[in-house]
Amino acid sequence: MDEYFISIEKHFQSARGSESFLISPEDWHLMEIWKENGVPVVSALRGIDVAFAKHRSTKSRDQINSLKFCSRFVIQDWVKNRVRNDRR
Repeated sequence: MDEYFISIEKHFQSARGSESFLISPEDWHLMEIWKENGVPVVSALRGIDVAFAKHRSTKSRDQINSLKFCSRFVIQDWVKNRVRNDRR
């Protein structure tokens, strides 16, 4: 299996606090889309971290059960870093 997917899966499971949580087929597809579009794994990991931090700050009892919740933060990080790199 590709290190890209393993890194994201493990990071999401760790952020969620459940190493046994299984990523859904839809989330696997989302990771494939990220990879096909050139989203670096570091942007995915940072986006997951931001999503969980924001979620924790709401004091919600609900858990994040999908990478879909993290997706906008992943894309924001990717775009921000692309813009930063384009300015160099």
